[in-house]
Amino acid sequence: MISIKKDNTEIFQISDVDLLLLADSLLDIDSEITRRIQYIIDDKISNCYKRLKDKWDPILTQENAMIPSNRDAYITLITSRQDYQNRSQRGD
Repeated sequence: MISIKKDNTEIFQISDVDLLLLADSLLDIDSEITRRIQYIIDDKISNCYKRLKDKWDPILTQENAMIPSNRDAYITLITSRQDYQNRSQRGD
């Protein structure tokens, strides 16, 4: 069995039977699982950043604000604004 944890809390399991099934198709199960999880997370982060920019670039442009080219600076700028709300605060 493989368990995937975050902060010592198990968030996902792959059963021994499913590992047998994966071994039928994959040479290195651990590296394949790691690669696939990393791809999913990277893709989600990329899409979230694109949505953030799509929403906030027009607002910053309208305000004649400087738009940082550095990704981390951009995210920090937006998320520190008084009018920023994350997903749970927006309620959508």
